[in-house]
Amino acid sequence: MLIHKHFSFQVLGIAMIFSRLIFLGTILIVSAAMLSASAIAQGADATTAKAEVLGSEYIPIDATLLVEVNVASTMASPQFAMYPIEVIDAWAKMNLGIHVSDIEKVRIVVAAPGPGDPLFALLVSTSKDVDIRQVSSEFADTTETIQVDRYECYRIPEATGVVMHQKGPRTLVIAAENYLGSVLRSSSASSTRGSLARLAESSNSGGNINALASIESVRPLAVGMLQPMLPLIPPPVQPLMEMPQLLDAIQITVDIDDITSGTMKVEMIATDESAAQKAAGLISNGLQIGRQIALAQMINDLDPKDPMANATRKYIERISGLMADAVTPTVDGNRLAIAASPSQGIVMQGALVGMLLPAVQAARQASARMTSANQLKQLGLAMFNYHEVYGEFPGDIKAKDGTPLLSWRVAILPFLEQNELYREFRRDEPWNSPHNLALAERMPDLLKHPELLTRPNETVYLRPVGPQFLMEGHDAISMGEITDGLSNTIMMVETAGSGSVPWTKPTDLTIDLDNPVLSVSGGTRDGFNVLIADGSVQYVSSDVDAANFKAFLTRNGLEVVPQF
Repeated sequence: MLIHKHFSFQVLGIAMIFSRLIFLGTILIVSAAMLSASAIAQGADATTAKAEVLGSEYIPIDATLLVEVNVASTMASPQFAMYPIEVIDAWAKMNLGIHVSDIEKVRIVVAAPGPGDPLFALLVSTSKDVDIRQVSSEFADTTETIQVDRYECYRIPEATGVVMHQKGPRTLVIAAENYLGSVLRSSSASSTRGSLARLAESSNSGGNINALASIESVRPLAVGMLQPMLPLIPPPVQPLMEMPQLLDAIQITVDIDDITSGTMKVEMIATDESAAQKAAGLISNGLQIGRQIALAQMINDLDPKDPMANATRKYIERISGLMADAVTPTVDGNRLAIAASPSQGIVMQGALVGMLLPAVQAARQASARMTSANQLKQLGLAMFNYHEVYGEFPGDIKAKDGTPLLSWRVAILPFLEQNELYREFRRDEPWNSPHNLALAERMPDLLKHPELLTRPNETVYLRPVGPQFLMEGHDAISMGEITDGLSNTIMMVETAGSGSVPWTKPTDLTIDLDNPVLSVSGGTRDGFNVLIADGSVQYVSSDVDAANFKAFLTRNGLEVVPQF
C-alpha cells in the first residue's frame, strides 16, 4: 500500500509541476494525438519512419519512462496551423523568455515509482541561446542560486523539491532536486546504461511524439501490485494481468506531418517470440471481450421487432468486428505492432470510439471497485491495530452517561496516520457541535469512495447494525465475542451513495432483516464490497442469496455459512 500510495503521489507531483511548464508540452501532445487519430483513420505506412534513434542522453539507470516531443517539426506541420500557436508562443515567451519556435525538443524522463519523492526530469532543447535571466520569476527564482549535487540551480517556487538548471546555453533542465545529478551524469559516455537507455539507443525517433516505457525495470513492482487485485477483476479479464510478465517494453510513435500518411504506431517488445505470440492472443481475446461488453450494452435496448433497430444491431455487430480486427496486433519475432488499416475512415474511427465507451466505463468501474476494496482493507487494518492496543474493536465515542457523541471512525483516526486530527476533536462534545462539525471538513481520503456520489463530508463505509451482528449498537466488541469465526462475519460494508452518513456521526447501517442485500446495495448497483472480520475483502453480487448474506452478517448465529 505504501508503494501504491507513493506512486499516486508521483503522478500528482509531476502533474502539479507540468501544470505550468508543460502547458506548452501538453498542448503539443494533445494536439498531436488528436491529429494522429485522424491520421490513423486514413491509414499509414509504418516503413516511412526516419532512421534517427531516440538515444540514451539524459536517461539514468533507474529511468522507466521516456517521452520526447519534437516541437520544431510539430509546429512546422501544416496540420498544426489550426491550433492556437500565438497563445502557446505567448506563454513560452512570458515564462521561459523564448519563442516557442526556438524550442527544438522537449524530453521527459521518469524513474520507477518508489517510496520516496517523485523522480523525474524535463529537458528543453532550443535552437538559440537561452538567457536564464529572462525566465519569469513566477516560474523560477533566478535571483538566488543554490548548489545541487555540485550543479548551479534555481528553485521552482510552486513545486517543492524541484529545481531548474541550465546545461549549456541551449538546454534547460527542470528536475526533482534529488534526481538532477543522476540525469546530468547519465549523458556521460562512461555512465552505466539501464534497460530504458539501452532501448532508446535502438529505438527510432521518427515521430513528432515518441514515448518509450521499460516494463522490464518495473516488472516486479507491477506484478506485486496486480496480484492482490486479481480476485476483484472479472474472470474473463484476468488473463490480461499476465501482460507485464510477457513484455519488456512499449513504444508509441506519433507522426502528424501529413494527415494522409501520418501514423500512430504502438509497438510492444516481448521477452521472446513465444511471449509475443501469447501476448498477441491475450490482446485479441481482450478485444473480443471488450467487443462483447460493448455490444451487450449498445443493443440491449433495441426492439427486436423494429426493422430499423435490427438494421442498427447488424451494423454495430459488423463495424465492431472490423474495428476489433483493425487494432489486433501483428507479430514479427518478439515484437507486436498495432497500426490502423488504410481502409479505415473518420466515420469508422468515430464508431470505434462509440464501441469502446461502454468498455471504458466497465474498466473505470472495475478500477473504482479495486480502489474501494483497498480502502476497506486499510480501514480493517486500523480496526485490528486498535484491537491490538485496547483489546477490542472500537465502538462509538460516548459521553459518561452513555450518549453516543462521535463515530468509531473518529476513534480509529490515530491508526490511519491522523493522530493530529484526532487530538483536535472534543470527545466530550457531540459530532455536530460547532467545533467538531468544522473538523468534519477534513475527512480522511480513505473514507471517500472513489466513484459513488455522496453529500459533502459523508462516507459509504459503514458497519452493519443489527441483532447478533458484529455491531449491535454503539458499544465496542472483542474478537472473543465473534463465535461464528472472523472469516464468517462481516465487519464493514460499502453501502450505496444514497445511504452515506456524516463520517463523524455515530450512525451506521441499520439492516432490514427481510431484505438485507437491498439495505446495502440500495437497489442501484450490481454488487458491493464487504470487509470480513479476518481482514479480507470480498465483492458480493446484489443477487446473492439473502439467507446466506444474513448468515455472514451475524457474529454468533451458529449458522452454516457458505461462501459468496
